Amino acid sequence: MKLHYFILFFIVTCSCKNNTTQHSVSHQPTGEQGMVTMRGEFIYYDGAAVLQTPNTIYGVIVDDQLEKLNQQVTPYKSSDLDMVTVTLKAKRIPKPEGEEGWPFSIKIKEIIKIEKPEPSAQELIE
Repeated sequence: MKLHYFILFFIVTCSCKNNTTQHSVSHQPTGEQGMVTMRGEFIYYDGAAVLQTPNTIYGVIVDDQLEKLNQQVTPYKSSDLDMVTVTLKAKRIPKPEGEEGWPFSIKIKEIIKIEKPEPSAQELIE
């Protein structure tokens, strides 16, 4: 639980900076219900993963696809707490009632794009 608060604090702190990067979620009419294409800031730290879009923060389900994404973003990070802009196709899953966490989780179905961070976007407040 402390980790969730740390990640929330980190995201709120980082989101206060002036950033012109566009993040979006677009609903794609696919055969599988709940599939969306998402673009946002991704972080995976200490067993918990988060994707932050302009309007929502999603918990990311830890599975093989998440591990694959984490391996692909590692070269773009200078520290474990850096966030990397990614575009994903994922399934949105509502939080079960009575469970703590973000309102929605996502299960990564496809990694579409990983973007090299802008040098000024990697500012860390210590």
